[in-house]
Amino acid sequence: MEETRCEKYFVQTATRRDDGHYSVGLPKSPDGLAQLGESKSTALRRLMLLERRLARDETLKQEYHAFMTDYLSRGHMRRIIENPADTKVSYSSSKRFQYHYSLIQDDLRTILMRSRLYPIVLIADVEKMFRQVWMNSEDLSLQRILWRFSPDEPVETYELLTVTYGTKPAPFLATRTLKQLSIDEVYSFPLAAKRICKDVYMDDVITGANNIAEARIIRCQLDGLLQKGGFRLRKWVSNNEDVLTGVEEDNLALPRDKTVDFDAERTVKTLGLVWEPRTDTFLFKIQYEIISDSSLTKRKVLSRIAKIFDPLGLVGPVITKAKMFMQQIWELKGHFLIGSSLQAVPDKDFTNTSPNRLTHWQLIQQQLQHFWRRWHTEYLSQLQARVKNWQPAINIETGRLVIIVDENQPSMKWRMARIHQTHPGKDGVVRVVTLRTATGYVTRPVTKICLLPLAIADEPDTSQQQ
Repeated sequence: MEETRCEKYFVQTATRRDDGHYSVGLPKSPDGLAQLGESKSTALRRLMLLERRLARDETLKQEYHAFMTDYLSRGHMRRIIENPADTKVSYSSSKRFQYHYSLIQDDLRTILMRSRLYPIVLIADVEKMFRQVWMNSEDLSLQRILWRFSPDEPVETYELLTVTYGTKPAPFLATRTLKQLSIDEVYSFPLAAKRICKDVYMDDVITGANNIAEARIIRCQLDGLLQKGGFRLRKWVSNNEDVLTGVEEDNLALPRDKTVDFDAERTVKTLGLVWEPRTDTFLFKIQYEIISDSSLTKRKVLSRIAKIFDPLGLVGPVITKAKMFMQQIWELKGHFLIGSSLQAVPDKDFTNTSPNRLTHWQLIQQQLQHFWRRWHTEYLSQLQARVKNWQPAINIETGRLVIIVDENQPSMKWRMARIHQTHPGKDGVVRVVTLRTATGYVTRPVTKICLLPLAIADEPDTSQQQ
């Protein structure tokens, strides 16, 4: 349902400018604008916190200012004078405004597996992909920020003119624009259009060809196709250097005699996957850090295991071994039971040994081990039991008066509504209801409503009065 709505909205609002770039609109929920609320004070508070952080880190401050200067110089944001009459305004769209979006690309594992079907692999990166897609003018008020380059300057209001990285619909808008570009230019660049639809993960192109001639044609068509839409491919790399003949030096990735890391910040948000183009092999890079025994915790061990990124499952046995080690740590008796360190070497297991073969000390250890086994199998697991299902179900019926919870408004301004229809699940439990408000109908989960302590029979029949 949401995917269909996003697709329909994109087709209705997306247009192509004279310079080839696309202009798109923000996909919004039907009642999203009514939930905006006031967000300028929150944005101002975050700006103050950011300035204090930059004051403590001069390097970060210079990088931040350079980034904002680049944004202004490229014309990707503009300073405006606020109009008090504007009501549809958001200064923190990624946090306060509920967008609906969907992803239209294959997952990274599918794309990587597909690229291994070709003897020649091509990889490139779309430079500043999000910022090459412009926003429609009617949605610019939903992408406002507060900024100043010095605490001595007044706080200025800016509008971001392009798709903004970090907002919820940004991945959908950018990738859907690439797909639309391939549809519009399919007759001029047929091979590239097919690769754009299948072999792009976010802003990374990971494709291949069966021979050098085909690979060169695909590379040239990809460059030409994306240039038609205002995009630019950079960081070209291949396992066959002849394919990159003619590519400018600044458009190449790292030197051919070195490994090239996939840009994990924009693909899988995890470091680790490395491709060696010269040997056409995948490597796994793990940032190893020696931890002293005094600072070793379960959380740090779990963090090290989570950093092993393996979308293809190539090192699954290694990860399994690490998880088994983590499981053994959890099974170590100690911490809150007897107060010993988690690094303590576990005692020998005496639970299945006959008592007449044990010394007095070993008998005591056997009793402790029996106790600990029953503790963590019979009692410890009950600490995580969810007690909410033990409570009687709330009587949710049509006609009941409720208050709609709105996290963007003070509780005294929450709207009143009446349950118009309930939507029970397969188990018969009602989790979603349709509400009738003064302005129309809305759908909410039962966790976002508060039932008023009024019986249906005692409530006035407003429907007949209307």
